[in-house]
Amino acid sequence: MLFTSLAFLLFLPLVFGVYWYVVPASNSIRNAWLLVASYVFYGWAYTPWLALLIGSTVFNHLWALYVLRPQTQKWGLPLGVGLNLGILGICKYTYFISHLFETSTTWGKWVIPLGISFYTFHALSYLLDVHRKTILPERNAVNFGLFMAFFPLLVAGPIERAHHLLPQIQQQRNQNTSQWIIGLQLMAWGFVKKMGIADGLAETADLMFNHYTQFHGISLIMGIIAFSFQIYADFSGYSDIARGLAQLFGFNLLLNFNFPYLARNLTDFWRRWHISLSFWFRDYVFFPLGGSRANRYITYRNILLVFLLSGIWHGPAITFVLWGLIHAGGYVIQTALPTLPNTPITTWVQRILTWSFVTFGWLFFRAETPAQAWAMISQIGNTLRHNPFPETIPGKGMLVYVIPFFLMEWYQRQNPYAARFPKHPVVRYIVSLGLALWIVGSILSENESPAFLYFNF
Repeated sequence: MLFTSLAFLLFLPLVFGVYWYVVPASNSIRNAWLLVASYVFYGWAYTPWLALLIGSTVFNHLWALYVLRPQTQKWGLPLGVGLNLGILGICKYTYFISHLFETSTTWGKWVIPLGISFYTFHALSYLLDVHRKTILPERNAVNFGLFMAFFPLLVAGPIERAHHLLPQIQQQRNQNTSQWIIGLQLMAWGFVKKMGIADGLAETADLMFNHYTQFHGISLIMGIIAFSFQIYADFSGYSDIARGLAQLFGFNLLLNFNFPYLARNLTDFWRRWHISLSFWFRDYVFFPLGGSRANRYITYRNILLVFLLSGIWHGPAITFVLWGLIHAGGYVIQTALPTLPNTPITTWVQRILTWSFVTFGWLFFRAETPAQAWAMISQIGNTLRHNPFPETIPGKGMLVYVIPFFLMEWYQRQNPYAARFPKHPVVRYIVSLGLALWIVGSILSENESPAFLYFNF
């Protein structure tokens, strides 16, 4: 079920109303209702996927309770992690591997289960935290099921930690109008990002990437920039909607984006972009391997491995691996460079250079194949060399979306945890009403919004 669909427009008020006003004010009953609603939400797309989610939930719940014990810790954790990763690998990479060895003729059309990368990482964090004794195993099956399947974050994150979300599931939640308002404002901002910005930029990005041989290099650069802002608006828009939805039900989810395109370097960028995934790899891969405490070559190895795994996590394609390696290379080079003085000019120079590097990486992320990425780079170079100043520049219309988006981000930059609305009550009311009418009207229109980009991962 898409957040931008009519079905969800009917689903949300029903779930919210029953949750707060129909079922008894019992934490266990409310959790059970949310779990049922989450399963309906997930199974709406394709019912067989629900069986896989429930199977993963039952397995990890029982494994933490009965296998992760002191007497079995030598094999219990590796086997549990291996089984989770094995299922993820079979579902996500089997078809890709079969293509590499030209054995895919009997597979037919292979569809990756929605959100499997996200809820598998939820499960892994839980097993690892139980093993580390950061948390105790959750004995309540409904509570654990809700941790795995809570519908706002189920299909595209943020990737929650058991020690952050499970205590919220266990504790009593009460009606809080102020929290609801914050949630609705976050949702409104997320819908603006998705339907108002990302979907508009998608037209330019898709045109340039799908027909790159027909356009001048400047237009192709415009297309790459369009995708850079499209993926940011799309994914952060989903995260804002997810966090806003969670607020409506009394939960606070992890912040997933903190204005990443204002980052001064790649270290800063990865502290701001898809934060829940970045910190997951930091805490469960980078630090256990030694982090940056060893010599620089071990540090470089750890950086390379983290970004390689990040690329593989995003999907079964060589382009994602290349994207990860590009960031690993940039990260290693950055660590070897001297630190620049902290002045307004150097800050903006660093921001522009960091954003340019990240945007170059998005070219490989978006391209269907490495050959297409290199062909686009070649097309840019050849056309700029032979005709640096074309008479027309198709694609420049994307500025209609980029410039307002940048200004809105700048306006919001002081507080990443809540959407900033005008303080004057009349102005705030007019803006809120206008956004509500626009969002509902857009959802009800015949032009259905495309699925969020990170549904593919």
